[in-house]
Amino acid sequence: MKNKYLIAAVSLWMVFSAAGQSTIPFRVAFFDSPNDGRSMKDTVLMNLGILYSRLGVVRGVDATALASSVENDFRGFQALGILGGIGGTMRGVQATGMAGVIGGNMIGVQYNGVAGILAGRLGGIQASGVAGVVGERVDGVQTSGVLCLVGGDMNGVQASGVAALSGGDAVGVQASGVLNVTGGAMRGIQASGVANLAAGPVRGIQASGIVNVAGQSVRGVQAGVINVGDTVQGLQMGLVNISGQMNGIPLGLVNIAKNGDVKAVAYAGTPALCNVGVKFIANNFYSILTLGYHDARRNREGYLCGWHWGYQVPLDPIYFGVDIGGEAIVEAVFDAEDDD
Repeated sequence: MKNKYLIAAVSLWMVFSAAGQSTIPFRVAFFDSPNDGRSMKDTVLMNLGILYSRLGVVRGVDATALASSVENDFRGFQALGILGGIGGTMRGVQATGMAGVIGGNMIGVQYNGVAGILAGRLGGIQASGVAGVVGERVDGVQTSGVLCLVGGDMNGVQASGVAALSGGDAVGVQASGVLNVTGGAMRGIQASGVANLAAGPVRGIQASGIVNVAGQSVRGVQAGVINVGDTVQGLQMGLVNISGQMNGIPLGLVNIAKNGDVKAVAYAGTPALCNVGVKFIANNFYSILTLGYHDARRNREGYLCGWHWGYQVPLDPIYFGVDIGGEAIVEAVFDAEDDD
C-alpha cells in the first residue's frame, strides 16, 4: 500500500506538468541543476530541499537545508540554513543562517545571521547579525550588529552596533554605537557614541559622545562635546558650540556664532588681582574663559582659571549682564630663602 501511495503522488505531479499546469503543490529537491530545463514560471506551494533548490515562483513554503534560489516573486515563508536569493518581490518572511538577497521590494520580515541585502524598498523589518543593506527606502525597522545602510529615505527605526547610514531623509530614530549619517533632513532622534551627521536640517535631537553636525538649520537640541549647525533655534549644549545664526541658547565653554562676537576682557578683583580672558557672545548669551594671577599670602602664589556663563541686556553703549561660574586656584609653595 505504501508503494501505491508513493506512485500516486508522483503521478499527480507528472500529470500537472504534462497538462501544462503552472502550479506544483509539493516537491522535494536534493540538488537542482541550474540547467535542468525546468520552467521558471511554475508556482510551487511547498518545497523541501536538501542541498540546493532552484525555483520559479513560490506561494507558500520553501525550506532548504543549505541554499535556495527563487528567480521570481515569493509569497510565504522561506527558511534556509545558509543562503537564500529571491529575484523578484517578497511578501512574508525570509530567514537564513548566513545571508539573504532580495532583488525587488519586500513587505514582511527579513532575518539573516550575517547579512541581509534588499535592492528595492522595505516595508517591515530587516534584522541582520552583521550588515543590513536596503537599496531604496525603509518604512519600518532596520537593525544590525555592525552596519545599517539605506540608499534612500528612512522612516522608522535604524539601529546598528557601529554605523547607521541613510542616503536620503530620515524620520524617526537613528541610533548607533559610533556613527549616524543622514544625507538629507533629520526629523526625530539621532543618537550615537561618537558622531551624528545630517546634511540637511535637523528637527529634533542630536546627541553624541563627541560631535553633532547639521548642514542646515536646527530646531531642537544638539548635545555633545562639539556641536555645529547653521541657523539654530533651540539648545546647543557642549564644550564647543558653533552656529551660523544663533537664535536659541548656546550652553558651553566656547560659543561661536556669525551673528555673535568674540572679545578680549581684563579686570581686577578677588581672589585674583589681575585677570584676562576671552568672552564669547551669541544671541546675548555669553561665556567667559579667564586666567588670573593669585597671590594669597607670603610664600604662596598661583593662577586662577575660571569660566562664567550668563546673559547680557544691551543698553547702548553699555550692557547689563548676569552670569554664574566658578574658578579653580592652582597655588605654588616655595621657600623664603629662595626668594631673592
